[in-house]
Amino acid sequence: MTKALFHHTSLLLSTFFALLLFANCKTERSRPDISDIQLTTQIERFEVDLFSIDTTQLSSELATLRAKYPDFFALYVEQVMQFAKASDTNTYEKQLRLFTTNKDMRFLYDTTMLCYPNLKKQAQELNQAFKYFKYYFPNKQVPEKVISHISAFGPAAVTYDQSILGINLDLHLGSDFPLYPIDVFPKYMRARLTPDYLSSNAIQALLKAHFENKPPKKRLIDQMIYEGKILYLTDLLLPDVPDSIKIGYTQAELAWCEASENGIWSFLVENELLYSTKQKEIFLYTSEAPTTKGLPTEAPGRIPIWVGWKIVKEFMDNNPDISPAQLMQITNAQEILKKARYKPRRGE
Repeated sequence: MTKALFHHTSLLLSTFFALLLFANCKTERSRPDISDIQLTTQIERFEVDLFSIDTTQLSSELATLRAKYPDFFALYVEQVMQFAKASDTNTYEKQLRLFTTNKDMRFLYDTTMLCYPNLKKQAQELNQAFKYFKYYFPNKQVPEKVISHISAFGPAAVTYDQSILGINLDLHLGSDFPLYPIDVFPKYMRARLTPDYLSSNAIQALLKAHFENKPPKKRLIDQMIYEGKILYLTDLLLPDVPDSIKIGYTQAELAWCEASENGIWSFLVENELLYSTKQKEIFLYTSEAPTTKGLPTEAPGRIPIWVGWKIVKEFMDNNPDISPAQLMQITNAQEILKKARYKPRRGE
């Protein structure tokens, strides 16, 4: 039955795709006036300082580096690189020597510097996003420091106590960068390893630090709504970033989702997935994958997350008195689904 709901999708997709590119490449909303919010963001370049150290005087050079980046240095050696505890000086010194003198890592660093000779554009984008964050959440903290680094393809962004935002430049060097291992980054993921994704990845990491899914709920709908909230806030903080970048889909994949929305929803309902508590099943439908199991091959992965985003958007559209701060206080996913009055678009 569900399969039939996708029968006409291919006939509509080319027309819908053209409309999407023309009229819906970004999520447009009224923007608040943030001109009175005083904030200046600069990005400190940890990778430059790290790869500029004199390895003949490694101990003293690393001590100076640690003094300059006290909290981030510990985060970097312990969690980002997982070299050693910050208290284990001998081990992390050995590991950092190997890291900074390795031929491939030097190539990684050199490529990073070619791709990012400066980070002024990224600093401006993040500064505007932080201003929007302060507008919507005046009682919450924006990062005191934004620090760039490279990590041999570690997390795209990391946070420390909400006061530090670390951005990993080596996950944004371009889809054709030769050192990206194909077994770690298959084709569908490599398309996202570009500078266009840097600010979105950073902001979503910051939002998840402020609004943890803790403890994580046990049903698929709970995960859908949580991730939908994060994407909705990303809309507000990065209004100029295309929706395809925020969700990590190509424009063609996003167009397919829009054209197939009714069929997607029917698939989730008919297969009793919304309220599934099977953790393997939830993981399957919310984790990275080239496609979504049970849907046509045109469907990208993580489709339920996209649906959750749509539901949260409709919830906020249909409940204009609820602020973003109030949205994040609602922990009952069923309440959001009910009050959203979600009606999937029919592609016929």
